[in-house]
Amino acid sequence: RMWGFVPETHIVGRASFVWFSKQNAAQHGESKIRWDRMFKSVK
Repeated sequence: RMWGFVPETHIVGRASFVWFSKQNAAQHGESKIRWDRMFKSVK
């Protein structure tokens, strides 16, 4: 499910970690989960 971008005025906090990361592939409509980015802290 995708909701799109959030207006910057609606952001009241700051990200602390990546909960989920997915890379959309342009070819064949396949998308891949980026396991190496999940649950990493945001700098």
